[in-house]
Amino acid sequence: MIEMNFLKYPNHPEKKVKFCAVSQTADFAASFLIEQGIEVFQVTEQKNLPAPCASHPDMRLCYLGEGRVLADCEELAQSLEGFGLAAAVPARRLQSIYPQDAVLNVLFLGECLFCRTGSPQKPGAAEEIIRFAEEKKISVHPVRQGYTRCSACVVSEKAIITADLSIGLAAEKAGIDVLRIRPGYISLPGYEYGFIGGCTGLLGSKILAVCGCLESHPDGERILDFVRGHGVQVLSIPTPDGRLWDIGGIVPLGEG
Repeated sequence: MIEMNFLKYPNHPEKKVKFCAVSQTADFAASFLIEQGIEVFQVTEQKNLPAPCASHPDMRLCYLGEGRVLADCEELAQSLEGFGLAAAVPARRLQSIYPQDAVLNVLFLGECLFCRTGSPQKPGAAEEIIRFAEEKKISVHPVRQGYTRCSACVVSEKAIITADLSIGLAAEKAGIDVLRIRPGYISLPGYEYGFIGGCTGLLGSKILAVCGCLESHPDGERILDFVRGHGVQVLSIPTPDGRLWDIGGIVPLGEG
């Protein structure tokens, strides 16, 4: 395994990423990342999840920081432990129907956590995530969207891109710079469309990987201007048809 340190904070590496998680169905992305000298953990399918997102890392795991991660089952936890991560499984398991399939799909951004907090009838994020945030003095910002992580592209700790109204409003109230884009124009076979967070992931503090060409999105120029405006470089990963593809995100885990 490549010599590295685990990210201190989720989603935002301080140095060049050396280890990340991607879906096993996104071979084109895995191959590209390996060519960049990044070790890749390919997440396998979870039978309890809908087929189009059954292997998406933003559905199956939640990186908490400092080498700690929540996984949706013991098998995945053991695989992650093989890389030196401290993995645990939440008490409430994923189910096939929304929002019970989004237990781990939350957005950590600096000292903020954006997630669906839910109700007894429609539970939201795993209780272990909420407790972790409280222990670390991370403020919790409820949103209506259960697929919080895959609905937001993290540009920096203070900037995101999203098509979701509830996430955008909550982030703006927390002092985050938000670029709102129109929904759609992102490929996710089996669904009408995918999400911008599922296409992206930071590979360094100033490098944003994007699966596909931003030019294929009607807001592509605005996205590029926004990212560059925050001093971040876009690294495009070629997709089979050139369009933006939602692969469940590129989850950075190790850096060095």
